[in-house]
Amino acid sequence: MPANQQSIAIRSADVGNGYFETLDIPIIRGRDFDSRDQCKRAENVIVTETMAQRFGRIRPDRCARGIKKEGGGPAEVIGIARNSTYASIDERAVPFLYRSYEQGDATWRAPS
Repeated sequence: MPANQQSIAIRSADVGNGYFETLDIPIIRGRDFDSRDQCKRAENVIVTETMAQRFGRIRPDRCARGIKKEGGGPAEVIGIARNSTYASIDERAVPFLYRSYEQGDATWRAPS
């Protein structure tokens, strides 16, 4: 990321296989987490529609150069999930990132 480009923290959650199906959140592009998303593999993430729209150039099965965990390399977006709510049912859609529980904990950043 260029030195003059700002970054922002993104709300995120570590989720297990079957999370989206269980909560009836459709993956509208790409795929859900599965056995390919183990801790020793590339950092795979699923983002919400709002995040994909706001930050642009985010498409499944592409390395998302602007999205990276703090102190780490870029993530690969494997899917785009329908927007959901997290705190209350009347909240507005916010950029959100999901990471496979199998890949551990991290702080995520995206270009502002």
